[in-house]
Amino acid sequence: MARPRACSSRWRAAGLLAWWPAWALLLGSGVTPPAQAQSVAAVPAATQRAARCIDEDPPTVQPAADPTAAGLGLAAVVQAALAHGRSQSAARLLAEAVALDAEQTRAASQWQLALGARVGGEAARLGGTDTSQPAQASATLSLSRVLWDGGRQQSLLDWRLQLAQASRLAWLSQREQLALSAVMLALDAERHRVQEEVYGQYVRRMACLVDALADVVAVDRGRASELLQARKGVQQAELSLAAARSAHRQTEIRLRRVIGDAPVDGQLVGQALQTLPDLPPLLAAAEAAPELAQLEHQARAAAHWAQAVGAESRPQLSWSVAAARSAGWGGGGPPHVASLAAGIQLSVPLFSPGQAPAADAARARALAAREQLGDATDSRRARVRELHEQAQAARDRAQRLGAVLRDSQQLRSATQLQWQQLGRRSLFDVMGAESEHYSLRVAQANAIIDAQQLVATLQSLGAGLGSGPP
Repeated sequence: MARPRACSSRWRAAGLLAWWPAWALLLGSGVTPPAQAQSVAAVPAATQRAARCIDEDPPTVQPAADPTAAGLGLAAVVQAALAHGRSQSAARLLAEAVALDAEQTRAASQWQLALGARVGGEAARLGGTDTSQPAQASATLSLSRVLWDGGRQQSLLDWRLQLAQASRLAWLSQREQLALSAVMLALDAERHRVQEEVYGQYVRRMACLVDALADVVAVDRGRASELLQARKGVQQAELSLAAARSAHRQTEIRLRRVIGDAPVDGQLVGQALQTLPDLPPLLAAAEAAPELAQLEHQARAAAHWAQAVGAESRPQLSWSVAAARSAGWGGGGPPHVASLAAGIQLSVPLFSPGQAPAADAARARALAAREQLGDATDSRRARVRELHEQAQAARDRAQRLGAVLRDSQQLRSATQLQWQQLGRRSLFDVMGAESEHYSLRVAQANAIIDAQQLVATLQSLGAGLGSGPP
């Protein structure tokens, strides 16, 4: 039993020698064991250097945005995206083209005036007799209009008008998608900017700890492994910083592609999306969104097309007036002939084998369009509810992370104090506390921006980002 006591005594003695620099610092003692003279001389310098590792963490992950900052906010980002985007310009031109098609269909049911002219002759021989016609010139002026066609022309007009309205709504939807893309990119850029800032602070803090350890290792080679571990931590932090910088640059490139070179203030953009609206107004706005209205008009257009196809089997009544005048020369023909004709024309389809299948197919497409509208409405309601729940969860997660972050700040401060001055913690404890703290800061920033992006998506699914909260 004496051997264990001797071993225990040796360990206690070694422990006292290892702890002596800290006790000398705390008690102000000038007594220093000879074997630890150099280490004690290095400890005050290391402690002072470590104390200069000032905690530069901001009080909050995202401070309140400055309204006077030189950068685009939410409304300005939306306007810049709409002014810079070519896709929505193409959608606008297509909508104008469909509107002109509707005008063409409308004009088809109005008066139709036509002018015809002919110059020439005819040479023929019948049974040895010359029946050639002398050369002549003629002109014909005709005026016509459909009196009744079973509603086909009106159905075609309604079909075109509904398609024009659907195309206009498709243009509005394209504008909204472009605006949402710009806002999401602006928030992603802010996300990576915050990550870059946090990881930059992490790198500087770990580098400061490495410098403090270097002073200790210079006189105490037994702690070289701690220095290697600290340098490894710095390298890992630098990798995270480089990844955040690269992601930030890539997002900025995509953002400039959407809105141009104007600077964007991500905090101003996020500030306009901090409030999560209630669910009932969001659902009401989503049901009146341009996408669903577009599907509604497309379903109506399909129904009118089915009516137009069905009307092709009905009789058609039209009337026309035509005036003609011809003048001939040579061959002894009449020099001048004038005529006037007026009448009513009735056209009755008697047999068309493909008419019935065409009408059935048109009615089936109309029913399918109506079913698609119902499915899209249900899907949109479910998506709004899901995104609203996700936004609430993200906001709650950000708040909980804020509370954990405050505890983490106290823990890292206490851990570093115990490591620097009391020797009760190892470097691994310090590095673990630092890594956890900065990871929590990144997680809180991600939760805040996730919530803002979800609010932007909810607003886009309803009234739109350009109209403010519903």
